[in-house]
Amino acid sequence: MTWTPCQCGEYWCTIHGRHAFGCDCPPVEDYPGNPYDDTTEDDMNYIAHDTNLIWGIGDTEESCKADAYACARKAEIEPDDMDQIEISPCTPALAAAVDIYGGDTPWDEAEGVAMTLGEHASIEELPHGDRDAVANLMDNALREAVHADLAPCEWVVFLVEYCARHLAKHGADFEVA
Repeated sequence: MTWTPCQCGEYWCTIHGRHAFGCDCPPVEDYPGNPYDDTTEDDMNYIAHDTNLIWGIGDTEESCKADAYACARKAEIEPDDMDQIEISPCTPALAAAVDIYGGDTPWDEAEGVAMTLGEHASIEELPHGDRDAVANLMDNALREAVHADLAPCEWVVFLVEYCARHLAKHGADFEVA
């Protein structure tokens, strides 16, 4: 889900890290798909990227690579030049951002998972090593809801989703003191 309910009654954009009415997403009538869709996908999303651009996205590594080669052909880049392309798992919000904004969407990576800059900022200060200690500080009901929706998934994907829901529910970033 790109736009999650916020405790203030509005919606929070997980791509831009601010209220949906103030973000740079297109209006809902121009949005590819439904930004309110809360269905969870069992499959991980993937991006094909080099150091500068995202060349392709897909729900499998193979479909991601095929999308990257199709984009490269459109850009008239020879397959030999594609040796620098890497495939990385990514969050659903990054996949949605690439659908909307294209391959020059800014992104970052944590623990091998690509994500939007807003998602990365939400987890940047959190310790990633001691997962049990971090989990013990979480809102129990919220942690269990995220687990029920996403498990099994990468820890960093869980953490990104938990932080987005924590902000929406509590109106404050999740912090570990």
